[in-house]
Amino acid sequence: KRLNYVIQMLSRVHTLQLNVYPDKKRPLLPPRAGSEYNMQCQHGTFVPDVEHQILPKESSLYVTIVRSPVSQFKSAFSFFGAERKMRQKYGLKLSIDELIGHYLIQPGAD
Repeated sequence: KRLNYVIQMLSRVHTLQLNVYPDKKRPLLPPRAGSEYNMQCQHGTFVPDVEHQILPKESSLYVTIVRSPVSQFKSAFSFFGAERKMRQKYGLKLSIDELIGHYLIQPGAD
């Protein structure tokens, strides 16, 4: 079976997008003639009513991978800049777990 992957059009570039939803400002590339979408990968929240606007409700199979909450928190702690701020305050040699420990003791103090 040939895959018809959901791809959103963004200006002149077509991209694999996070949270792909039908949107007049960012339309989807149409699937091949005579077919429908049959594959979508995304990083985001699953909303069944929205997904069924894109993928056929009767024949779709959904698979999810859920990250460890601790791993996800560490990643967010670094990505959103808290790790950098805590390293400036407490030093570069501390592990991320130690930095998070300091943060959790006094989250509003930084």
